[in-house]
Order: sequence, then C-alpha cells, then structure tokens
Amino acid sequence: MKAKVLFAMMAALLVSSLIAVPVMAQGKGAKTGSFSAPFTFTMVYDGSGWYKGPEVYYGEPVTVVYSATNSWTWIVKGDNVRQNLVQEGIAEVYNMSGDLIDIRDFHALEQFYDEGGDACTLYGNWYQPGWWSGAMERYHYHWRIQGVYEFEVWCHDGYWEWVMTAYTSPPTITDSGEFQA
Repeated sequence: MKAKVLFAMMAALLVSSLIAVPVMAQGKGAKTGSFSAPFTFTMVYDGSGWYKGPEVYYGEPVTVVYSATNSWTWIVKGDNVRQNLVQEGIAEVYNMSGDLIDIRDFHALEQFYDEGGDACTLYGNWYQPGWWSGAMERYHYHWRIQGVYEFEVWCHDGYWEWVMTAYTSPPTITDSGEFQA
C-alpha cells in the first residue's frame, strides 16, 4: 500500500512540475502562442536559382512538391521574440515531364531569438524572421529531404553562415558561405 501511495505522489509531483516549468520559464508578463497549420510549397530545381541540391542528387532538373504540417510556438517578453517552427511531411519529386520519380520524408526546423523585436515581423499569429538581418541575435534553420538534400543556416549576432549539401556519393556541397550583416 505504501508503494502505491508513494507512486501516486511521485506521479502527481511529476505532472505538476511539467505544468509549472513552462509557466515559470515564460516569466511574468510573457505572451505565448502555439499553432499548427498545413504547409504546401512547390520548388523547381533547374539550375537557374541558388538552390541546387535535389537537381544535383537526381542528376536532372526536378520539381519538388512539399506537403507538411507546420507547428510553431513563440514567446514574447517585452520586445524580445523567441520562436520555434517544425515542419514534418513528405517531398514528392517530379522530373520536368511531370512524372513522379521519388517520395521522401521532409523535415524543416526554424528557431530564432530576436532581442528587441527589430529583425522579425508579426503576420497574424506567425513571426517572420528577417533572413540576413544584422539585427538578428540567434537563428538556426534546417531544411531536409531525407537522404537527398539539406540546407542549413545559422546566425549569431548578425554573423550568418550556410551550407547546402546534396547526398550524392560522396556528398556534394552545392553552396556554402558566411558574412557579417
């Protein structure tokens, strides 16, 4: 009997701590939001633009149709904005004749912290970060078609770095760079 009571007390303590920790982390005066919505996006990879990973992987120009669920949360305290976005879904890959040639898992992650709110803009319930802004304090972005292509961007106090990789054999860096905004 003592074991059951002890177990019940431990479970209650665990549940209450899981509820209390996010509230305490937000602090007094913080506003929060948590949202989810469908995401679809079509991109042509034909050598005419900056993004070349899927075209390099498949050895020909392709069109990729991304379908996913957007899930994002944000915390605003004063003018400081922190947002996390996760996209989970699939990437349907078509050749330029319109034939489906592959279906892969798709994942994207975007996290940022904008001190003072000067590098992002609120659109409805979504904060759009200012890519390449010198005012961005922290930023991380990772877009991945499983086994095919990754595009990753980082920012630390206005210093930006990026790398795009096509998973050929061996992997091919299709572009990379860095700059201070």
